[in-house]
Formats: sequence, C-alpha cells, structure tokens
Amino acid sequence: MTNAHRYLFPPIREDKLPNGLTVLLVEDHEQEGVTFGFQMPIGEFCDPPGFEGTAEITIGMLLKGPQSLTPEEFAEQLEHVGAALFSEVGDEHCIIGCKLLSRYSCAVLPIFWEMIRDPGFSDKELRRIKREMLTGLQAETADPMSIANRHFTALLCGQDHPAGRVQTRRSVKGITLSRVTSFYRTFIAPDDGIFVMTGDFDADVMLETVRSSCSGWTAHRTVRPPQCGPLPILDSTRIRIVDKPDISQVSLILGHPVAGELDEKRNELALANYVMGGGNFSSRLMAHIRSKEGKTYGISSQISCNRDFGVFSIATSTQNSQAKSMLESIMTVYRDVASHGVTADELAKAKQFAIGNMAFQLEGIVNVTDKLFWLRQFGRGVSYIQNFNDMVDALSLDSVNAAIRSYLSSPYFAIVAVGKKDAVKTMLATYGPVRTMHFRDDPW
Repeated sequence: MTNAHRYLFPPIREDKLPNGLTVLLVEDHEQEGVTFGFQMPIGEFCDPPGFEGTAEITIGMLLKGPQSLTPEEFAEQLEHVGAALFSEVGDEHCIIGCKLLSRYSCAVLPIFWEMIRDPGFSDKELRRIKREMLTGLQAETADPMSIANRHFTALLCGQDHPAGRVQTRRSVKGITLSRVTSFYRTFIAPDDGIFVMTGDFDADVMLETVRSSCSGWTAHRTVRPPQCGPLPILDSTRIRIVDKPDISQVSLILGHPVAGELDEKRNELALANYVMGGGNFSSRLMAHIRSKEGKTYGISSQISCNRDFGVFSIATSTQNSQAKSMLESIMTVYRDVASHGVTADELAKAKQFAIGNMAFQLEGIVNVTDKLFWLRQFGRGVSYIQNFNDMVDALSLDSVNAAIRSYLSSPYFAIVAVGKKDAVKTMLATYGPVRTMHFRDDPW
C-alpha cells in the first residue's frame, strides 16, 4: 500500500488547559461550517446500581441550557444562529457537541461551556426527560428484537457487571433531581476530557476563545469511573425464552464474550466477523441460512467492543416452528468457521471492505471529529488511522484463523428467544436448561 492510498489528517493543533482539558483543533476551510464536542471518560457504566439511566438523564439535562437562561431562551439563542446540539452516551464515554456555521462559533462557544459548567437543572425538565425515556422503553416492548437485545445483554453479562445492568422503567422512575445533581458533581469535570473542533476557523483565535470560556471551570472528578475487566468465559449454555404470545415468529440472539477493543487481535476478529455474518449477502450465515436454506429474510453477526471486553452475537428471526432447525443451522456455520477458519479469498474481500469502510468513516468534518474522539478514547494517535490500510493488508490468513480459534470457538452460548413460549420451549430445551420470562418483565 503506497502513501498515496493512506488517509492523512490535516494539521492538528493540540493544547492542554490548566484544568486538565485537552484541546484538539483541526482547520478545514472547504466549507463554512464547524463541528465541536466535549468528550468525557464516563458513561452508563457509572450509573448507580438500581438507577440505570442516570448518566443519560444527566447529559439530557445539560442540553437544556445554563442556569442563567430558561430552556426556552437557550433554545431560542441556538435556533437564531442555526446551531444544533448533539450528544452521545456510551458505556464508557459521553459526548456533548454542536454543529453550526463557522461565523457564529465564537459567540456560541461561551454559552456552550456555561451550559456544561453551570447547568440549570430543574424538576420540570427532569420530568420531561424521564417521560420521554419511559415512553421509549414502553415502545421497545412492541419490538421483539429490542426485547431480545435487552435480555441478551443481561443474560450474558449478569447483574454484577456494569454491562449487564440495563435501563428499566423502574430504574428510570427512581431517578430524582438530587441523584442527577449528585451524578453531575461526581463525574462531570474537565480533567481527562477532550475538546475537539474541526472546520472553518482560525486555530489561534479559537484556542483563546476556548481558554477564556473554560477558565472558570476547575471542577474535578471525585470518583474514578469503574474499570470493567473482561467478561467471564461461559461455562455452560444459558437459554432464556421471553414469552410474547401475540407473535408467530421467534427473534433469536445468541453469542458469547470476546476480546475488547485494545486486544492485539481486534482487527483479525473484525475481519473474521465480516466473513461469518457481518458481510451482508457475502457472509457465511447469509449464504447458508438465507440463500441456501431459506429459513430467514436476514441474519447477521457483530462484535461490539469496550476497552477490555467485547461481545460476539448473531441475530435473526424465523417462524416459531423452525426455531430449533434455525439454531442447528447457525451452529453448523459457526462450528465450520471455528474448525476450518476462513479462506484466502474471503479474507481478501474482508480486507477490501475494512479499508473502504474506514475511508467512508473519514469523509467530512463531522466524521473527522468522531474519529478523533474514538482514537483518544482508546489512547491511540492519528498514526493508527494513517497506517490502517497497511496494518490491515499485513494481517495474514494464519493470524486471522488463529484469532478465530482463540475467540470464536466457544462451546457455550447465551441464547435469547423472543416468541410464543409454548411453541419454542420444547425445541430449545434440547440445548440446555431454559428460563422463561414474560416480555414485560425486567431482564433480571
């Protein structure tokens, strides 16, 4: 791979403020727009047990504006200049940001930082946010795959691991304003935070604006975010049926723990997953189960990763009467890949996709901002992206198949089926003991 094929980041201006905030500024004058955001190393794993949803609600409350303005006044100021706020609350990180025309960035930045360092928390806005979250959780009970995802996470990870503690109506209802303010004072701080701005601006001017806007914010995180180690390896197959009597199909998710984002074999696993089920119609699962056997319209696999652990999962749906044969077909494909690995031709296609997909992820200033956040979240420099094509090209067939033997050869699975209990229980019981729950039950 020649240098001409590598992505090269524009020059990055980096500075560290006295309050611990790292500032990354990337000038790009092709369009009159700016994207900026503030990322903190906290997320849903910081939720107090029994009050899952606290992090999401706290970030939602911040977006209502600073104490000096009503939420309506704050929204009006942003709308007047066409600025749009955005947020993301992950397991181990959260981001608050804004997109706007560059000419208004110096006016919006001070109020953005005021919103974060001096929020106008109120019971009225808390009730509104909780109502929206509760409505969303209620809506999920109508979607079998959403139900399956929640129960799969709880079944695989367990209630003792932060990854296994999911939001419920009960946990959200219990979150009070005092809990939100306590979470804010404990975790929302500039230290170890990252501010990224990309777009049409002068880096010298913008750095001074950020310094001035943040000069009075000296808060410190009083509790370190939890460090979540790898998930325990499964020592038996766990099966849960979530009874939803009003549907004729069964939605299935099955999987097991794998390596995390920082594992040295992470890229090999990504390529292996593309061959297994991440490659749409070119994947083994789609070719065998959809195209050859006609048992489903769609089936896919994915690997979702945190820093120190990941989860491999396969998801599909089929008629209730085919639940057992569907699982048998999935196991056949999985065991074949685990035993024999992938072929050189499959690996070449997976590499081509990975390189092309990375290029797509770097189009536009918004994606560059996202990628810088992602790199810093995992302690990587821009060289990781700039050398990505060469790194992927260099992965050998033996290395990928060795990763499959290490991480995608589990004898046991967590299996969740959402469907009519009476139609699938006997079939699934052949794989091990079955626990049955109602679709309106909490996942624990």
